[in-house]
Amino acid sequence: MLFNNIGLPVLAPFSGADPVSNTLYASFSTSSQGLMLSSLALELDAVTPNDGGLINVVLASDAFGVPGKGLRLLGQINDSILTTSPSVYTFSESVPLAANTRYWIKLAQTAGTSSSAYWAYAGSSAGVGVYSEYDYNTGNSPALSVNSLGLGVYMMTVSAVPEPTSLALYAGALTILGVVASSRRRRS
Repeated sequence: MLFNNIGLPVLAPFSGADPVSNTLYASFSTSSQGLMLSSLALELDAVTPNDGGLINVVLASDAFGVPGKGLRLLGQINDSILTTSPSVYTFSESVPLAANTRYWIKLAQTAGTSSSAYWAYAGSSAGVGVYSEYDYNTGNSPALSVNSLGLGVYMMTVSAVPEPTSLALYAGALTILGVVASSRRRRS
């Protein structure tokens, strides 16, 4: 788990929400090894679920502490599947993530549609990987806020697993260590 502030006991489950009609972003960072994004969960609702709005969920790069270019469309959400109370919506993806890198999740209404969707936020930065990450709301001034300031933190869970090449390297290193240890025991 890289980032998680959904459903934690220490958090109020919901402090408020921001409209996706403002493009919204939340950041997360990887550790010192390459990872594979495995799932993303977002807490969303809609004022009028059947308004025909369509939301793009995008993995974006970091541009020196602010959201950069879109890297991959992770999915689309039609307002018609949302409810009027905040609920968790999950996307399963396999996207390679570089080590020691900040990424952004972007929610934006699709061009030509008008969405009434909202991304829920919590008033705490507690949770795995949440503290010292960032939220970005194009409708606010300033647009960027750091989670450690106690402002609203967009509610999401980002899960990742070691990248297969990292696993192979790790398994290879363990094999070499095993051979070395075995040969030392035979000499003794």
